[in-house]
Amino acid sequence: MLPIVYANRETAVMLPIVSGIAAMSVAALATGSPQSGAISGRVEGNGFTIGNVRVVNGAQTTAGATIVVRNGRIEAVGATVSPPKDLPFVDGIGKTLIPGLIDSHTHRTTDEGRADALRFGVTTELNMSESLASTQSHRAARDRMERTRFADVCSSGTPATSPGGLGTMFGYAVPTLCSPEEAGEFVRTRVAEGADYLKIIYEPGSRAFTSISKETLEALSRRLTPKASLRSFRSRRARRRQHCLRNASASKRRHQTRSTSRSRSD
Repeated sequence: MLPIVYANRETAVMLPIVSGIAAMSVAALATGSPQSGAISGRVEGNGFTIGNVRVVNGAQTTAGATIVVRNGRIEAVGATVSPPKDLPFVDGIGKTLIPGLIDSHTHRTTDEGRADALRFGVTTELNMSESLASTQSHRAARDRMERTRFADVCSSGTPATSPGGLGTMFGYAVPTLCSPEEAGEFVRTRVAEGADYLKIIYEPGSRAFTSISKETLEALSRRLTPKASLRSFRSRRARRRQHCLRNASASKRRHQTRSTSRSRSD
């Protein structure tokens, strides 16, 4: 499903959004009293373990938890998880770990702005209008799962607007809609381009801009759950699930190898 965002000059109301957050991020963790073997500086790479930390996930709190992050994704979390020896260990005693914050309406245009967001604990931004090149660049960076100093970006791509409507004045090409019959192709194109959701600009009373018609708005809304869009979402979700399963399988083999080696040495 491609979610929808309605927007006008007064409000921006967002319906449920499917976002590709890969892992809980360290948004509120400072250096604690280090235990034996713990590091006190920056962690290099995108794999590490945090131990002895209070985890708040929005639904429950777990004290004395261990979180294992491997290849940028959470591999294990809980109070009974044992820290693997092949990853750097950060002692989180006396500290709290929370999911990264999500800024659900941004118009970010610079990487430095995304770096500022991450410094303040915002790990994901939902950009509400940007060029095709930016949308595809952000999606590619997200899929690579590389270590970065920038907040992740999900994007609406170019918004659904009319010729001369709000969103057409930012200096890059913006496809527009003139009739309800164009809604289907517009949605299919945004899905193919990699948009995570669709922003619709509907301002029938505006004196400064033109607006799509009510009929076009309704046509877009009907097209937001077509089979093509649902297949696209399911395909991306399946690929991410397969990636997680491959990582989990590789981790299991590593743990089994370590266990076998210890048994032989004993």
